[in-house]
Amino acid sequence: GLQTVTISSWQQLVFKYDGANIRFYQNGQQKDAFAATYTMKNGVTLPLLIGKNNNGGVNYFFNGSIDEVRISGTARPDAWLAAEYKSGSDSFVTFGPEI
Repeated sequence: GLQTVTISSWQQLVFKYDGANIRFYQNGQQKDAFAATYTMKNGVTLPLLIGKNNNGGVNYFFNGSIDEVRISGTARPDAWLAAEYKSGSDSFVTFGPEI
């Protein structure tokens, strides 16, 4: 489904592929999923595009800032993704005066 991303505030966006499904997470919560099967091909030298999509010769660009791009060879657990969001948004721990 179509997901809305607010570009005027910091958000965490994650796309996770587990060999059978692509899942989309926004701010630590799964928002969408669809079945997909992909095979990595040896010797392919296509560029990795982040914030740009070339569709039939037409370029589309992300209209916002992109920070801390990570690419992993492991599909991280949902709890890990949620903890990453909380850590990045300073809501994982609380700060206060020493008691």
